[in-house]
Amino acid sequence: MREGGGGTGARVAVVTGASGVIGGAVARRLGRDGLRLVLGGYRNGAALDRVSADLEAAGVRSRQVRGDLAQPETARLLVGEALGSFGRVDVVVHAAGHALYTPILDTEPEAWDRLMAVHLRAAYLLARRALPPMLQAGWGRIVFIGSVWGLRGAAGEVAYSAAKAGLVGLARALAQEVARSGVTVNVVAPGFVRSAQTAHLTPQEVAALEEAIPMGRAGTPEEVAAAAAFLASPEASYLTGQVIAPAGGWDLA
Repeated sequence: MREGGGGTGARVAVVTGASGVIGGAVARRLGRDGLRLVLGGYRNGAALDRVSADLEAAGVRSRQVRGDLAQPETARLLVGEALGSFGRVDVVVHAAGHALYTPILDTEPEAWDRLMAVHLRAAYLLARRALPPMLQAGWGRIVFIGSVWGLRGAAGEVAYSAAKAGLVGLARALAQEVARSGVTVNVVAPGFVRSAQTAHLTPQEVAALEEAIPMGRAGTPEEVAAAAAFLASPEASYLTGQVIAPAGGWDLA
C-alpha cells in the first residue's frame, strides 16, 4: 500500500474535459499540487494545448488523449495512457460533459443517449478501468464533477439533470463498494459558474441567477477546482460517498 497515496514518485491524475473551463482549472490546480496529468479532451484542441503549455511552464509532466467519451474506447485509452506513461493512476476527475437545453418533449432519444454516454456511462467506464490498479495499490481518488441541477433539477434541462443525478447515485453506491480498499468516490456539484455551457444566458438571466445566490455572485472555476483537489488529496481520506456543492449558499432542496 502506498503511504498516504504518495509512495515513490508523484501521484498521477486523469482529468477528463480538461479543455473546458472547469476541467482546465482542475488540471492546473492538480498540477500545482504536484501531480502528473493525463488530460482528456475532444473538440477544443487549442484549449487543451493551452492547458498543456501552462502545465509545462510550471514544470508539470502531462500527456494528452483526445477522444470522444461517448465512445467506450476513450476511457480505456485515458487510463492506459496514465499507466503506460507514468506507471500508475491515483486520481480520476471526470469533468467532461455538455449541456442540453431542451424540454423533454423536444429531446430526441439520440441526444439523450449521447448526453448519458458522456456524463454517466463514461464515469462508470473510467471507474471500471481505474479501479484495478487503485485497488492493487490500496489507494485512489475518484471525483465526478456533477451539478446543482443533479440535486434540485432544472426545467428545460431534464436530460442534464438526470445525468448529473445519476453521478450522485453512482458515487454513493461505488463508495460503499470500495470503502475498505483505500479508494474514495465523491462528487463536486457546482452551482452557477460562467462557462461555455452558460454563455447562452442573457445579462438579465445572469443577474437573476446571481440575485438568487446568497453570496450574490457566480462561482469561479478555481473554486470548483479547489473542492475537487481537496477530495483528490490524501487529507480527504475519510470522505467518501459525499457531494460537495460549491454553490454560494444556494438552496439545493
